[in-house]
Amino acid sequence: MLSDDAAFHQCYNAQAVVDEKHQVIVATDVNTNAADVGNLIPMTEQVVTNTGQVPDQVLADAGYCSADNLDRTAESAAEHGTEFYLATGRRRRDSPPPVSSRGRIPKSANGKQRAARKLGRAARHTPAA
Repeated sequence: MLSDDAAFHQCYNAQAVVDEKHQVIVATDVNTNAADVGNLIPMTEQVVTNTGQVPDQVLADAGYCSADNLDRTAESAAEHGTEFYLATGRRRRDSPPPVSSRGRIPKSANGKQRAARKLGRAARHTPAA
């Protein structure tokens, strides 16, 4: 894998899925693929295999966002009811949070635009801690 020093090294990519309510790891994997994007659906399926339950919600960072994953998560949501919340991009730490659009999502919106709007709606409706 290409590492921070701009050189290739023998590295591994570890994946873990945590049950937010119980703070328990419910699925794991280690592979040599630097990208996370190919792990979203297999890890979600592993959760079902390991626990016997379909997750209510899955939250993943931008490394898992792709057009294919957005399509597959929409299919999974329709079939099993799991709500997927995928970050659609990165933000610098000192950047202000994006202003979420309000109103109906346009029919012309692509999967990434729909996912971003969904995250914006969820953030507005989450009570402050």
